[in-house]
Amino acid sequence: MSQEKQNYFHYNKNLNMITGIFTLERGILSGIGFLIVSLFALTQLLSHWDGNSLGEIDREFALRLSGTIVLTSILDLQSLFASFFTSILKTK
Repeated sequence: MSQEKQNYFHYNKNLNMITGIFTLERGILSGIGFLIVSLFALTQLLSHWDGNSLGEIDREFALRLSGTIVLTSILDLQSLFASFFTSILKTK
């Protein structure tokens, strides 16, 4: 067996640009940022519900905030996984 270095990916200008900009640390920080936004929206929704004595809540307000919560939670997980994947691509 030869000791030569195996390259799994050929040189790609776009891939090098993406892995240069989107590093592991930046991906983790953006994921944490999205998590903070999601938790903040969740606390706003729960405090609004508690302000109504745990009764009925305004449907439009609840849907708007729950959409924000779901969107930022998905972006949080997606940015974390994408940063781990791009860091794996950069390993030699």
